[in-house]
Amino acid sequence: MTFQYDSEQGLRFAQVPGDYFQLLQQIPVHADTSSFSPGAQRLQPSPITEPASDEDDEINGDWREHVLPDLIEEFTRQLDVVSADLKAAKRFEDRGGEEEYEFTIPNDHIERWYGALNQARLVMQERYHFPQIDTPEVVEALMNSEHFGPYLISRFYTEIQGVLLAVMTGSDD
Repeated sequence: MTFQYDSEQGLRFAQVPGDYFQLLQQIPVHADTSSFSPGAQRLQPSPITEPASDEDDEINGDWREHVLPDLIEEFTRQLDVVSADLKAAKRFEDRGGEEEYEFTIPNDHIERWYGALNQARLVMQERYHFPQIDTPEVVEALMNSEHFGPYLISRFYTEIQGVLLAVMTGSDD
């Protein structure tokens, strides 16, 4: 997989293996909180998690009424942008008969891609409770668990976010 940034066109992904492309297509699925309230709470935490007064309740109520709808709308837009950009991808057969893809993330979509990947990672973290990787024993336990596949997907999303961040900050040279 290769990346090439063009200040007029955006970030071009080329020679994306079919398996990687399928992982990218799963971003909206991994970010979905519709049937997973802990994920929704992770993405949309109330400003005061343990209200201790009527004023705290009022602040949370105002947040739910005035901030939360826009936040949810933006999260939806982020996922819609990712889906639309991937639908525009071109599919190729490489020399080994495997499929490869090419697509461009337009400049005005890069921040939304970053946000969508972040949504997916946060929901996956909430769903699978990935451990802090700090000892060989933790690594071994993770590798032998059913959460290792989702962990690798989350790490893949993190790496793509790194590329997007480099572009957004101008450090993509």
